[in-house]
Amino acid sequence: MFENLQLKATKRGYAENAVGSRRYLVGLKSETEYIRFEALRQAVNSPVQSTAADITYRAATALDRALDKAGLRAGLEMEIHDDLTVESHFEDVHSVITLGRTCMEGIKVECCPQMVFEVEAKVGAHFGSDRKVTGDLMEVAKNNPRALYSLCRKDLHKNPSFYAPTK
Repeated sequence: MFENLQLKATKRGYAENAVGSRRYLVGLKSETEYIRFEALRQAVNSPVQSTAADITYRAATALDRALDKAGLRAGLEMEIHDDLTVESHFEDVHSVITLGRTCMEGIKVECCPQMVFEVEAKVGAHFGSDRKVTGDLMEVAKNNPRALYSLCRKDLHKNPSFYAPTK
């Protein structure tokens, strides 16, 4: 499989991802061996990495539009690799997670329309929080958002943010 990607890239002069984005690799024609080997490595790596980046971009765009349309007190804050961080008012957490899963699991890639994406959600008082959202936590978020807020605030004592004031 990898050899096939390298052969295609060498023939065409670029690597192409599953969505059709191209990365031109001028180093493939280099007479310097280490530059040519680096370009061959990029010919294998680029399709994988750039396909993931394109899928994440589609998810982020869909989620951002959906949050605006829904009128929720939430916004897309950042993206790191394949993680999207959304800041939300505690009363909107249930709706934001539900909407996020719907948007992100609904992303389709032309080359693999049968591909299904599994979305994992975490909730917390700050970026470093890692409370995984389970069915029970979704029930709390839906029926008693204030309790979810209190639960997340307690996490601050166990895992304080680097933004928290020091004594």
